[in-house]
Amino acid sequence: MKKIKITELTAFLEKILIKNGLTKPDAKIVAEDYVTGELDGKFSHGILAFLGIPSQLKVGVGKKPKIVKQSAGHAFINGNQALGPLVA
Repeated sequence: MKKIKITELTAFLEKILIKNGLTKPDAKIVAEDYVTGELDGKFSHGILAFLGIPSQLKVGVGKKPKIVKQSAGHAFINGNQALGPLVA
C-alpha cells in the first residue's frame, strides 16, 4: 500500500475537479470536503464517494443554487444539481 500526504491528495482531487469544469476556489472547497470526510471515517463522504463526482459535474457545472424560500430561521434552496459542498 502506498501512502500519500493529505496535501498531495487534496491537490490531486482539486486538479481532477478543475479539469472537469470547476473553478479553483470551488475545487478547493469540494476537495477539502471529501478529504475531511475520509479522515473523519465517513467513507460515504470520502474518497470512494468522490469517484462519482466527475460524471456529476457533466450535469451540474455552471448551474447556481437558488434560494426558493427564506425566513429568519431557515432557507429552502434548490441546488440545481450542483455539488453539495458548494450548495451548502
